[in-house]
Amino acid sequence: MSRKFESRIAFQMEFCRNFTFFVSAYLHFRGVQGLDLNSMNLSGTLSPSIGGLAHLTSLDLASNDFSGGIPKEIGNCSSLENLYINNNKFTGQIPAELGKLSNLRSLNLCNNKISGPLPEELGNLSSLVEFVAYTNNITGSIPHSFGNLKNLVTFRAGQNSISGSIPAEIGGCQNLKLLGLAQNVIGGELPKELGMLGSLSDLILWDNQVSGFLPKELGNCTSLETIALYQNNLVGAIPPEIGNLKSLRRLYLYRNGLNGTIPREIGKSFFCC
Repeated sequence: MSRKFESRIAFQMEFCRNFTFFVSAYLHFRGVQGLDLNSMNLSGTLSPSIGGLAHLTSLDLASNDFSGGIPKEIGNCSSLENLYINNNKFTGQIPAELGKLSNLRSLNLCNNKISGPLPEELGNLSSLVEFVAYTNNITGSIPHSFGNLKNLVTFRAGQNSISGSIPAEIGGCQNLKLLGLAQNVIGGELPKELGMLGSLSDLILWDNQVSGFLPKELGNCTSLETIALYQNNLVGAIPPEIGNLKSLRRLYLYRNGLNGTIPREIGKSFFCC
């Protein structure tokens, strides 16, 4: 086998319609680094044998018809950097063992039937840049440990049933650009620690149960381009500090209990609703 195929194996199964993926059949390729099975019309379950691929850096099973649970043995793939299992029918909970994957940079679980809470252990993913889990059945609150994700840029988990409040520890995600948690049941007040997110460009929290006042500290998020907080339970006045956001283009605050006037500090360089 050539070095090229030792480093990455791409299975071409153009006519496969009903395939149960058992990695055990490929375990003799101990040096395999990539499995790309995106959009292959595959079905079946993901075998626990996946944990035997210690050198695997990328696993892409997106846009298939896989079902069943995510095997906890995937936590043994210590070299894994990218895990894409989005757009399938995976069920059950996110295994806590994923928290062992210290090299993981991208984790995409969206558009499945995953349930249960976000494991606290995900806060151990020190290399994580992208976490995408929208359109599932995830419940429970956002773990405080997520504040440890210093490299996290994208956090998208809308269209779930996530509850509780946004933890103050979110301020530790110093590289966060996109916080997308729309259409959940998140309540409580917005933490003032959001103002520590100098790289944040998009704050998307519409259709939740967020209450209390808009924190004036949002005025410190000078990279903000979009604030979407409509359909919540916010009260009080819009803080004038929002006028500090020179990059802001979209401000959506309707269907709340806000009162008072629009502060004159807010310029006319963005679209306000």
